[in-house]
Amino acid sequence: MDLFLVLKTQVWTTVMSQVEWNKKEELVAEQALKHLKQYTPLFEAFTTVARSELVLMLKTQEFCYGNMNFMKVFQKIILLFYKTDVLSEEVILKWYKEGHSVKGKMMFLDQMKKFIEWLQNAEEASLIGLNVWASRIQKSGALQGTLPHGKGNIFYEDPTVRREQNSPSPDSSWTSIA
Repeated sequence: MDLFLVLKTQVWTTVMSQVEWNKKEELVAEQALKHLKQYTPLFEAFTTVARSELVLMLKTQEFCYGNMNFMKVFQKIILLFYKTDVLSEEVILKWYKEGHSVKGKMMFLDQMKKFIEWLQNAEEASLIGLNVWASRIQKSGALQGTLPHGKGNIFYEDPTVRREQNSPSPDSSWTSIA
């Protein structure tokens, strides 16, 4: 394990050991979310790549499994991390499909099921919306525009630029529509 992942594990352990957790299961969720929310900028700084995001999810899963009062809090913590950009949609979906720990597997997968379905449906709806928008641009002959919500870039491949077969996308052969 590399030094960065060891440090990340220590950050989680340190943050979670700063509090004397409530013994009542119904109160620990609120306490945990309030506590973790103040540390989301720190967690975000340590989750700059998918691998470190997955490590955080696994540490969260192991912590919740090892602390009875946290068994039902896992999904709420992951949702907090998702909403505060600590965890990405892709990593959450990867964890659900193949990256989870065996500790509490069925319970945590069951907790996450509705959230995962929402993520998958939101992704499909987003792709459909972008495809509709892109086809409108293509039909109108426009090469530039803004996304329907006015933010971000959409890329299309410029057929006039030769591209290596295995080069990552988007690259120099891709043109941004902003």
